[in-house]
Order: sequence, then C-alpha cells, then structure tokens
Amino acid sequence: MNPLPAVDDTLRYLEDGGEVGRHLRSGRADTTALGPPAGWPQALHDTLRITLHSDFPHIVYWGEALHTFWNDAARHFFEGQHPQDLGRPLAQVQPDVMPTLHPLLQAVQRNGRAVSRSNQQLLYRRLDYTEEIHEFFSYSPLLDAQGQVQGVICPIYDATSRVINERRLATLADLAASTRATRTRTQFLAALAACLARHPEDLPLAALYLSEDDGASWQLQTASPADAPWPSPLGLDALDHELASLLRRALDTGEPAAAATAAPLGVWPTPHWTRPVEQLVAQPVPVGRLGRRSAGLLIGLNPHKRLDADYRAFLALVAAQIGLGWNDAQALEQEAELAQAELARLTRLTTLGELATSIAHEVNQPLTAMVLDANACLRWLSGLDGREGATAKLTEARAAAQRIVRSGEHAGQVVARIRGLLQRAPAVRAPVASAPLAWDCLALVAARARRQHTRLRLCLLAPLPEVLADRVQLQQVLLNLLVNALDAVRDLPAGRPREVRLSLARQTGPVPALQISVQDSGPGIAPSQRPHLFEPFHSSKPDGLGFGLSIARTLVEAHGGQIHLDDGPAGGALARVVLPLQES
Repeated sequence: MNPLPAVDDTLRYLEDGGEVGRHLRSGRADTTALGPPAGWPQALHDTLRITLHSDFPHIVYWGEALHTFWNDAARHFFEGQHPQDLGRPLAQVQPDVMPTLHPLLQAVQRNGRAVSRSNQQLLYRRLDYTEEIHEFFSYSPLLDAQGQVQGVICPIYDATSRVINERRLATLADLAASTRATRTRTQFLAALAACLARHPEDLPLAALYLSEDDGASWQLQTASPADAPWPSPLGLDALDHELASLLRRALDTGEPAAAATAAPLGVWPTPHWTRPVEQLVAQPVPVGRLGRRSAGLLIGLNPHKRLDADYRAFLALVAAQIGLGWNDAQALEQEAELAQAELARLTRLTTLGELATSIAHEVNQPLTAMVLDANACLRWLSGLDGREGATAKLTEARAAAQRIVRSGEHAGQVVARIRGLLQRAPAVRAPVASAPLAWDCLALVAARARRQHTRLRLCLLAPLPEVLADRVQLQQVLLNLLVNALDAVRDLPAGRPREVRLSLARQTGPVPALQISVQDSGPGIAPSQRPHLFEPFHSSKPDGLGFGLSIARTLVEAHGGQIHLDDGPAGGALARVVLPLQES
C-alpha cells in the first residue's frame, strides 16, 4: 500500500479520522470548489476535527453550495455515495431530499437560528432504489469570528426502524380491534377493507381471495383500495394466470410467494405513495377449511421498502390475524344460524303445544258435560213408558237437553276465541292510566341508563287519558322501544350528548288517541335497515334476535293502534305509537 502523503500539522487530525479522514487526506474527495484541504477555512477544519472523531453520526454542510461531509458513523445515510461523493454539493449527493431539506438549511444560513425535526420522513435513493427513511436531526449554524454563518452542523439519528415498527404494530392492533366485534363474514370483510384502507403505508394494495377447490379458481372477497382494478374471479380462473399461479404456489408451500415484478398488476398507482407498486407477494391465510376452502392475500408492497425479514414477519402476522378473524366470524355466523333455526323450531313447537293444550283443556270440559247430560237424558226418556212420575222425568230430560245446548254453545265460544287469537282479534282489556305506566317503564331502565351515562327525560302533556289496553302487553312495547333507544346511544363518541326522551300526549282529531313517542340522540336509522325494521328475525344489532319490534307491532296492532319508526327531527331515531281511545 502506498504511504499517505506528508501533511502539515493543520491536517494531522485526518490521520485518525477514520475512513472519511483518510479519504479526505488522500485528496480523492471531490472538493473542487473548496480547493485542497490545506486551503480550507479554519472553522471547517475545527468542525471536521470534532465530527470525524465522534462515534455519533454527524453531517456537515459548508458554504452556500452546501458541500456535504459526514463521519464514519453517518456513512449508512450515504450508501452508494460513500466515500466518493464526500465534499460534493448536497444537490449532487442526495438530490431527492432537496425539496424537503434545502429550505431548512437555507433558513439556518439566513437567520443563524437552529432548526430540529423529529421523525422526519425522507425518500431518497441509496444504492439501487429510493428508500423510505425517518430521521431525527438538528441543524445548528457554524459561525466565523464575525458571527457570519459559514455552514451547518447536523447530529443525526436514524429512526427508521423504530417508526416503521411502531406503525406496523398500530396496523396489527387496529386490525384486531376493528374486526373483533364482527358477527358475520360480511361484517368482517367490510371491517377488514376499512382497516386496510387506513394503513396504506405498508399495505398500499391488498386483496383477499378465497378458493373452494384448492386453487383451481379464486373468488375475490375484499380489496383495498376499493377502486383498485384487482382481477375479477373469472380473470383468475385460467390456470396460466400469473396471479392465480402465485396464489397456488403460496397455498401449496404454506409460505409467501413473491413475484419477480409487479407486471401481473400492470401499472398500479397507490393513493399514499407517488410511485406505483413494484413488487407483489401472495401470503397464505390460515383459515379453517369448509368444503376444501383456502384463502390467500395478494399484497402490493410499499415501493420504498425492501421485502426483508421484518417486512415478511409483519405480513405473516397480518395474514394470521385475518385468518383468526375470518374463522371467528364464520363460527359466530354458523352458531347464530343454528340458534335461530333452533329458536324458530322451539317457537313453533311451543306455540302448537300451547294451542293444543288450550284446545284440549277448554273444549274437553263442555264436551264431557254434553256426554254426561246426553246419557242422563236417554236414561230418563227410556224410563217413561207410561209409568208414574213421567212428567217429572220429562222435566229433568228437558233440563238436561238445555244443558247440552249451553255446553255446545260454550264449546263454540272456545273455538271462536282460538280462531280470534290466530286472527289477532282484540282481547278483553281494562282501562290503563298512561302516566303511571310511563313512570314504571322508566324506572325499569333507569339503572341501565345510569351505567351508560344516558339522560332519561319524560314529557307528559296533560290532560292524559286512560287507554283501554292490556297493561302488561303495553308495558312490553314501551320497554322494547326504550331499550332500543338506549342501545342506539350506547356507543356514541365522547362529547356527544346521550339522551332518551319519552313523551305522552293526547292526540285530538276525528279519532281521539294517545300518542307515545320515544326519541334518542343516536346515529339514526341506516337506509338499508328501513324496509326490514319490523320483520321477524331481522335485527340491526350484532347480538339481536330480531323479535322485539315484530312483537311490538303485533301487540300494538292487536290493540287497534299503529307503530312507526323514523328519523327524528333533530337527528337520532323516533318511535311513535298511536293507540285509539275508548269513546264515551
């Protein structure tokens, strides 16, 4: 090795200045505008003497052209430029960062005040691709004896790994939290698409495919962004389709399969990054098999990060969480279907059993009496034959026949009542005071309202009439509406008022009526729910069975009234029950 040229005492510090110092001493650094190191300003020498012997990364920008120097600890920021670009202007060393960093450096040069940034995101080319970097740095002015800014010194910390790891952990946490509450596969897929759309940095493009025949054909389930042109199911059916082959390879090996390029996608821009996706990965998703079903996640990668071990581990965790959520949603959906089917079966059996028991009990009594009276009548008639006392026996036989008639009429009335029940005919009712009924219903839900910090309000517009009704059934209707209103405001965000208002008023007009209103401050009624609100087995709540409003409407209509559910005038939902009053 050729010995280094002799230097004067001014440059002696370069001998122990590491690789950078030796390169500067050799004269190979591109410092044309600054001239040989022996002619550099003393302030630059003093700064380099400090930075080159520091174990902490430092960058020095000198002069208006921002000639860029760095120490050995900072050379990883300049991969591909180290050491041959030492001393060159920043615009030549890292032109990608000029739009972001140059204004900050100019501000320091202009006013002599320091500037710092935390977790500053930069996209600049290192080696053979433009990489996403996050830096923590401080720009401090370098002043000469007259106080003029000659350059900028920058201690710098690479926060890339910490920032990206925290970002990926946040993605996984959001994925788990947003899909945990889903109860059906449809709800899960909607929550998954929304979650993926919220995290485009590491998952700029993602699509979940499902195969029911081990990869011969694939069905697109959900994608993010929603308007991305992922191939349709028919587009993946062909055996030679590149994406289908990629998914099959991941499924066969149980390991992620990466495409050499993103050519199967064409040129797909992403909403978050300015560059299109350049690499595609098929990640197997561990879902439970149902009819030989398998799943795969196609992911377009962040164009500014390599598919390294950390990125692969993150994608595996994403796929595992998706598989867990899918399995849970599928199991809950199947359990709900079985529970609803069993409930419907038990309801039918219970209704038929009660009806059969009622018929047997009610009709059996008059029929038994009819048989006994008929036998007695026959005995009395057979004993006449001109015998003494025939007149008295005829009287008894006549009375028995009359009892048979009454028993038959009773049996007919029982059958009529059963027919009326099936036809929802009005039952026998008594006057019910409406105000005490309202207070009783509010008392039953007061504890629940306190637990969820909901304000209950009661508005009584006197005079309130009595209503002819079955008190228990009417109470059941009001309680159902109040509970629905409390559920609607339960999950409102902090800061929004939670209120449920119960109002009772006499409604005048051609048909006097009692109007009962339940108003909540919740989000209102989704348009998709409106046509099905009163259908049996339909519920807008994940844990609802779908009976409440259906039963409420049946009871209200049995009383000759009407029930309506719509948006409130000031938001939320408004339920109204109108019950006709007994005319005097």
